[in-house]
Amino acid sequence: MRKKRLWSAPLALVIVLLTAMIFGGIAVQADGDYPIGGEYGSNLTWQLDSQGTLTISGSGEMPNTSIPWNNYRSDIKKVVIDDGVTSVSSGAFYSCTNLTSVTFGSSIKTINEGAFANCSSLSSVNLPPVLESIRYNAFSGCAFESITIPSTVKTIGEYAFAYSGLKSITIPGSVETLDRFAFRECQNLKTAILSSGVTSIPYGLFYECRNLTSVTIPDSVTTIGGESFYRAGLTSLSLPSGITSIGQFAFYSCKSLTSLDLTFDNDVSFDRGVFNNCEGIETVKISGNITSLGNSMFYCCKALTSVTLPDSVKNIYASAFEGCEILESITLPAEIELIDGNVFSGCSSLKTITIPATMTEIKPYAFSGCGLTSIVIPGNIETIGSGAFRYCSKLSSVTIENGVQTIGDSAFAECGALKSISIPGSVTAIGNSAFYRSGLTSVRVLKNVEYGEEVFSYCRDLVTVSFDTGFTSVPNGMFSGCTSLKTLTLPDSITTIGSYAYHDCGFETLVVPGTVKTIKDHAFSECEQLKTVKLGSGVQTIEDLAFENCHELEALFIPDSIQSIGGNSFIRCIALKDIYCEAAPGFAWEDDGDDFMVLPYGNKTICHVNTNYTADFEAQYYGVNVTFIGDLGDTSSRVVGHSITLDADIGVNFYICLADGYSASNVTVELSWGVGADYQHNYKGKLVPVDMYGANYKVTCPVAARAMGDTITMVVKSGNTELFRDTYAVIDYMNVLAYKYPFDYELQDLLASMLWYGASSQRHFKYKGSLGQYLYYYADENYNRPIDCCPRINGNSKDAILSYVTGLFWNDYVEVNDEDITITKLSSDELGISYYGASSISNSQMKMRFYFRVTDATKAKNLTATFRSKGLTFTKRTVNNEELIYIETPGLLPGELEDPLVITINGTQYTYDFKDYIRRCYKNGGTYFDVATYQYALSHYSKKYQEAVARNG
Repeated sequence: MRKKRLWSAPLALVIVLLTAMIFGGIAVQADGDYPIGGEYGSNLTWQLDSQGTLTISGSGEMPNTSIPWNNYRSDIKKVVIDDGVTSVSSGAFYSCTNLTSVTFGSSIKTINEGAFANCSSLSSVNLPPVLESIRYNAFSGCAFESITIPSTVKTIGEYAFAYSGLKSITIPGSVETLDRFAFRECQNLKTAILSSGVTSIPYGLFYECRNLTSVTIPDSVTTIGGESFYRAGLTSLSLPSGITSIGQFAFYSCKSLTSLDLTFDNDVSFDRGVFNNCEGIETVKISGNITSLGNSMFYCCKALTSVTLPDSVKNIYASAFEGCEILESITLPAEIELIDGNVFSGCSSLKTITIPATMTEIKPYAFSGCGLTSIVIPGNIETIGSGAFRYCSKLSSVTIENGVQTIGDSAFAECGALKSISIPGSVTAIGNSAFYRSGLTSVRVLKNVEYGEEVFSYCRDLVTVSFDTGFTSVPNGMFSGCTSLKTLTLPDSITTIGSYAYHDCGFETLVVPGTVKTIKDHAFSECEQLKTVKLGSGVQTIEDLAFENCHELEALFIPDSIQSIGGNSFIRCIALKDIYCEAAPGFAWEDDGDDFMVLPYGNKTICHVNTNYTADFEAQYYGVNVTFIGDLGDTSSRVVGHSITLDADIGVNFYICLADGYSASNVTVELSWGVGADYQHNYKGKLVPVDMYGANYKVTCPVAARAMGDTITMVVKSGNTELFRDTYAVIDYMNVLAYKYPFDYELQDLLASMLWYGASSQRHFKYKGSLGQYLYYYADENYNRPIDCCPRINGNSKDAILSYVTGLFWNDYVEVNDEDITITKLSSDELGISYYGASSISNSQMKMRFYFRVTDATKAKNLTATFRSKGLTFTKRTVNNEELIYIETPGLLPGELEDPLVITINGTQYTYDFKDYIRRCYKNGGTYFDVATYQYALSHYSKKYQEAVARNG
């Protein structure tokens, strides 16, 4: 039994929903525990019995000043309100979670705010017959499944039945005020009937009632508020013809709707997104007198295939049908005046559309991403807006009639099927990127049109461009990325080529006409196929980076009109060998330390400079490594290019052009490299006939891995007469490859492993060559010197790069299976020898040696061995004061260390896995572990690179 309690003085009312929790009252306690009760205001009394029944008696309204049973809410199971009581006070029974039934007296007219809110066990309610007002939150969160609202009710407040368990509801016609969210998130609600007399559906009335499949809306309703059926489960919809307005997102995401057939007598005002995201709607038919469709009205109705609109429609506002992916056709009303931005954007199945004669503009992105295959833009259209037909990937035919004046930014961008287009004379402006990445194959540039930037950029199929005479300046980026554009044809009126105008084009030979005075920054940068540039006699200025990264550029002709050449104008033109410069003394070639003139990538550029300019040129560029070869047109013998080889050797190929009268029969080649007497190497080169890169002979110089950074000096003589000399190194061409192909990751991996094979070999053998200038100083082991090669790892410390390469190696590393290494199990009884160990050769060729102890000289003297059908010789050698014999494989190609090596000794095959050698080097410690690791890494990534080349052609 409950003990006696003392009640505290009541607190002031703060907000409606908290009244039940903060009010106190004065209780009159009987001699026993129950019943308890007392006065309630001046005219009412209350009593709670032992069964949990709370009875309220008297006459007049329940006061909104105190709730005397506040501390007994959990005990209340039943409420009886006697006749005479005219209202239920705010929060009177809030959160009485054990309350199961309520009996109202016949005199109740008002149920105030939150009166029964959160009574989660209240399963049935019979409302009093004279009830007039159900106020804010009155029954929200209650469990009852049905309720009958009397015909006397005039007001249903906000959230009155929100979150309740209602399954059906009828709203009588007597209701004059129906507030928003009254039935919000009634998840069990399936049917709703609004009786005749109700004039308005408020904002969010049935918001998130996801199981509401049926609603009856009477003809008396003229307005439907925003989000009123937001995410409702409606399967069909019939709206009164007298509707005048529908609010935003009123039927948003009603995904079970499959069709709409709506007729309106009035010009309905549609707010945005009325049927937005109704993914199940397949057909829409609207009849009547409406003049406009609202913003995003049918946005993302992904099942919509058919739309019928009345002739009265004049405006379709932004995104009305955007994202209707399978809408195939729509007939626009003949008098339509506005198709707003994005109206049909993303309608990827929309194949045809007829633009009415009443329109004057196609708004931005109106048809972007549509499935249109052809379009006629009539002359009444003055402006084609930005992105109007962007991403129309199937659009192959466009007719622009005379009268159109402006084609906006990106209007036909990404239209890959559009191969040709005719621009009428009425057009005066074409915006930025108007035809970006379109499929155009030919273009005519009109003289009276104001062009924006990058108008035809990245039209990869563009082959032909013609200019009207009178056109004076090629705009910035106009043909950037047009890789199929092989020929530059400019009219004599052109004076300026803009920034990035022909960036990344497909030119092989570039002849700039003499009328051009200025070539702006990046105008021809990244033209990967460009080999020869001839600048016309009027060119005065070449701006910074104008020919940046033209990796194949070999010859440059500079006219005497030149006045200035910007810094970095030919940076990373790594193949540039011949510069024919007719510049007058004193011209300004800005040298900021990064231009090709200072040879950052190892090329030995030859400048062909007229003799009378030589002194001035040398004075201006003091210390620059430039060879002068006399007058223009010189045809002397020279080097025209280099490459590296990994064909058994690590070496440099020198490509030579021998002038007429010289050949392999009367020319000798001497090569030398290394530093100091202990490291000086000399080699007689062999001239091999070739026909490539402008060369007629090739000479290959092999070097050890540790000498990859050494400068090789090649001297070419005829008898005792020196014809020419050249210097180069393996590392020079590695830099060329690294910067030329930064995103060829197989190649970059190969270069990285090759670098560290050379560096580790140099360190182990204490070779004081020049490789340290690229990797790290041997003397003080300065591991933090930046790498000049391989931009993927440029700037990292030695340790970071070591981790990078070994990480790649070990990620692909497979543990050695000892069962597959049979050479270690070689039987001394059968052969007279036993296995001692192996070593690898880190020279210009990769080789393996296998050492054996002699256990039976009689048997051992008859040993034979072969490797890949080639005989091997057993050679004696003393190792650690022990006399051994060994065999050595011929030179192994990179890539062959990954496969088991098979050696035949006296007719029996034995296998060896190079990874076993790495494992043993690791266990033995020392620097040769690095050498062996990178030897394998070079082999591994060489094989992967060759596989990538074969795979990609």
